[in-house]
Amino acid sequence: MKIISFCSALVVAGTLSTSALAAGYVQNSNIQKKVFEKTLGSSTCGDIETRIYDGAGSETRILSDSGGSTNCKTSSYFADKTATTHTMSSYEYAGTIIEFSPGLRVIIDDMSLNSTWNDDTDVIINGSIDSTRNDSYEVILIENVTVDAGVFTGCAKVEWTIASTHSFDLWFCEDVGLVKYDDKVNAETWELQSYVNNGSLTVVDGSEYIQTSSISNKVFLDTYAAGTGCDKNSRTFSGDNEVRVYSNSEGDEINCFTVNVGTNKTETSQNFFSQAFSTVDVRYSPGVPVLVANMAVGQSWEQRSNTYDSEAAHKGYRNDSFTLQGIESVSVNAGNYSQCLNILWQGYDSYIMGSFAYTLYICPDVGLVKYAKAGENWQLQSMSHSSSANVGGSSGGGSLPLSMLVILGVIGIAVRRK
Repeated sequence: MKIISFCSALVVAGTLSTSALAAGYVQNSNIQKKVFEKTLGSSTCGDIETRIYDGAGSETRILSDSGGSTNCKTSSYFADKTATTHTMSSYEYAGTIIEFSPGLRVIIDDMSLNSTWNDDTDVIINGSIDSTRNDSYEVILIENVTVDAGVFTGCAKVEWTIASTHSFDLWFCEDVGLVKYDDKVNAETWELQSYVNNGSLTVVDGSEYIQTSSISNKVFLDTYAAGTGCDKNSRTFSGDNEVRVYSNSEGDEINCFTVNVGTNKTETSQNFFSQAFSTVDVRYSPGVPVLVANMAVGQSWEQRSNTYDSEAAHKGYRNDSFTLQGIESVSVNAGNYSQCLNILWQGYDSYIMGSFAYTLYICPDVGLVKYAKAGENWQLQSMSHSSSANVGGSSGGGSLPLSMLVILGVIGIAVRRK
């Protein structure tokens, strides 16, 4: 999808009006994804940079070749944003967390043509101060910018010098934010090719679908199995950890398995970052975002993660893509639920299971109530709450907690059956 955005008339006779720039040039929170292409410069790998945003200040950057078959680098960036400021606070790459204290103020209040500012920042690596650096910034030009994503007018060109050793030119345009940047040390130019803005769509708030913390246990059955095989999945939740025990619903003595899943949850999003079963114990970096802050029917979000074993040895990668296909009512043995998300989760795992595809049904507060793949149909039979062990079902809603990771359980099954 290519969207053309035109900035407000800030350029008057070749000079900036008295209006401050910052309010217009902080990226709109409705933007979910940007794709940049290297138009100048060369390297052994990496001429496409995909940036995926959660709407709350974090982004994942995936550097790949133009064919998309080779992942050169995946990193996560975190920023503090207001309506008029953008401050980079930290990033993570290959298990190393680098923090900036105070943060790097890329966009500031009352920024205007010829504005200059500096940051003296401690660089903290994995919790320990490593060094101090000085960054300087200057708005050197207001100009129009033409890239594949569109024609943007009245954009601010900011020169960012890092510790007197590295320098970038950044072009920020109204609402869209960054549309072009030059890495002057490495002689590279990157230009925005396309971006996805869900502002014109009905957006679902991920916070409504995070599984309530009072749920302590869920039991799913594969209704297609008709009582055979490992058709029962009991899930026990404790904080950000989930234990899934597979067994036979008829009590048959079958050698099934147990899966341990690790997740990260915020008020508006959830992703899983680890799973362990049998002889497999893996971590995903930056993790798999099953729920994000802003979701719209028909829209997708993506993530590419590196896979590591428990000793931090790199084992491969996984590509995950999620599409919100619709919002609907769902009836299972545990109850009737409305306003549930129908999410298609598909992708490729180079280490464990190859290509996969699942359909998830996630309801307000309750989270996952149903998931399906070819030949399997898992439905919620009952659930218990820590306050009162009680079977549930109501017309309400869902959230995507650890239960979402149900899919991981399915992945465990797929591996077991190989």
